[in-house]
Amino acid sequence: MAVTETIKSSAYRVWDAASSAWKKYSFWTKSSDVAFNDGKNAEAKLGVIDGITDSTTATSSRIAASAKALSDAIIDLRQSFQDGCNTIVSACTTYGVTPASNSPADIAAAIGQISNTKSDTYTWNFSANDTIPTSLSFDTGKGNKLIGAAVTAMKGIYFYRYGSTNNNHYAPGSVTTSCEDGVANVYLGPQPTNQNEYREPWEASLTITYWYNG
Repeated sequence: MAVTETIKSSAYRVWDAASSAWKKYSFWTKSSDVAFNDGKNAEAKLGVIDGITDSTTATSSRIAASAKALSDAIIDLRQSFQDGCNTIVSACTTYGVTPASNSPADIAAAIGQISNTKSDTYTWNFSANDTIPTSLSFDTGKGNKLIGAAVTAMKGIYFYRYGSTNNNHYAPGSVTTSCEDGVANVYLGPQPTNQNEYREPWEASLTITYWYNG
């Protein structure tokens, strides 16, 4: 004969005539009295947890992280990872190799290319009172092996407005570079007009670093 089991909660109620109401009572159970199948009790398994938090900066070993806290931490981790990748991509570009994307695989490929890349420098020097061209070009002699170039040092180059009551000096509004057929180009902006030009009463120089496949 099958045994039918009915599970009831450990609570009972008593009629209170004075208040004309039922009073509900529950049996008190200690966590150390609740046993799990592995032989441990509830206190041993859960007693060390003091609560649950949404904070991603909590450091207590007695506080459990909520699903929200874990989700926020994962989002922060992903953003930090992408920021790191973007920083490395920017550095690779500075060294003349731009990764196809900011994925680890493309960054690794770019770093591998950089490891096979050589670099050199070239400096334009100007004497006092020389007029400095707004466009400078240097044939590196590397042909299609030239990868890129960047201005890495600039001294004494200013936009000089002469012949006026105020002989003012202004730094170039922009300094850009480009490479084509082994030639590295530097452009100084804005273009001087009228009585304005890049002219200095002292010595000036501009240095570029260029990269090429070895």
